[in-house]
Amino acid sequence: MSSHTPNVPHPADDGARASALVHDVFHDFADELAAGHEAMKRRMLLLLDSALASDHAAGAVADRDVARLLLAVQNGPVFDAATEYCEASETARAAGLWNRAIRLCVGRHETLAGAPYALLGLALLLDGDNAGAAALTRAAALRPDHPSAEALVAILEIHMTGQRAGVDLGTVGLMRRHLRSERARRLRDRS
Repeated sequence: MSSHTPNVPHPADDGARASALVHDVFHDFADELAAGHEAMKRRMLLLLDSALASDHAAGAVADRDVARLLLAVQNGPVFDAATEYCEASETARAAGLWNRAIRLCVGRHETLAGAPYALLGLALLLDGDNAGAAALTRAAALRPDHPSAEALVAILEIHMTGQRAGVDLGTVGLMRRHLRSERARRLRDRS
């Protein structure tokens, strides 16, 4: 997993700073959410697009924005949209971003790491890195109730079974095609 970690200073290097950042962003997030769920969802999708679809490295995303995305991907449409960044040019950025988000999940915020672990595992798997298995397993352990994490673990198990048998089941290609079609649908619906 560390091969995708950008070498940038990170608040998790100081557990208290990481916890305070997530705590502050949580309260801001709750206030924004109270002002309107759909508007908040649109802002988070734009932030996600900016973080993952642009050419800048994941390390260029502000810590506060990483914390906002950490909260936004816990469930629903922002998590689903985050899975759609599946192109080879996007998976390294995605892995770096979700690794940074995971590092914010210290102390009482540890369980928040389930969603970014699932997204990291998917990015690594799509990138051909078997470290995705460990990330998806960790996601399932932290959030056993998260339906998307459960589905990704099931897909991973099929993929790994094929690898052990020496058979390419085409799992990664099928996942990529599905995620591309979902992304096209989401972008079409947005316009």
